[in-house]
Amino acid sequence: EYTKYQDAIQLQYVRSASFSLPEERWRAFEATFGVPVLEGYGMTEAASLITLNPKDHPKIGTVGLPVATDIALLHDGEITKDAHQVGEILLRGEHVITDYVDSNPASFIDGWLKTGDVGRFDDDGYLAIVGRIKEIINHGGEKVAPAAIEATLSKLPFIQEVIVVGTPHPLYGEEVTAVVISRETVLSEDEQTAQIKAYAASELSKPERPTTVIYVTDYPRNPTGKVLRHQLIAEIKENALEKNV
Repeated sequence: EYTKYQDAIQLQYVRSASFSLPEERWRAFEATFGVPVLEGYGMTEAASLITLNPKDHPKIGTVGLPVATDIALLHDGEITKDAHQVGEILLRGEHVITDYVDSNPASFIDGWLKTGDVGRFDDDGYLAIVGRIKEIINHGGEKVAPAAIEATLSKLPFIQEVIVVGTPHPLYGEEVTAVVISRETVLSEDEQTAQIKAYAASELSKPERPTTVIYVTDYPRNPTGKVLRHQLIAEIKENALEKNV
């Protein structure tokens, strides 16, 4: 219904940030409004903008190329800019802070700001955000990033929203748990779970595949709508305890 307004829209592009933009939403927005979406990455400690996809060559699934910012990754204790290495994103530059008002030396290493975000460069220098350090799931020693799993599972048509968290497992430490808000569908929850696990088996590595799927009508959120993952995990643990009582 909005496509009739495309000729009246004068925007050159729309910038997306704060979370990884699923490909289907990216394509749906551009098809509906006829306005390019450029995904970027930023934070207050770096005067906002850190990377942005170039208008003439954006890459879906990345936050683009550095903008006046020196970026590296902390991988296994080493600072690197190599492609395909996954590590904590480090920043430095004239606009990047070197300390906080309440000094926090642990947030810095060798003059670099440690962002707490986990990323990976591709061969062309585009940066992809993999997740947050504190959100990484440790499944039997394998480090699993929720954001990549969420982006994959979001492609299933009956999933309105999905959050992936680590919940306690007696053998592996944490198991990969998908918490799903479903669209209206004729599929039962058991049928949805079967499709999720089958799709994960074909699209995700074995450590990334959800072993548990939970269905909810909403998540705990902060006033801006951001999902409170730690509260969600606490609620899952509490519900599990109640079932075992």
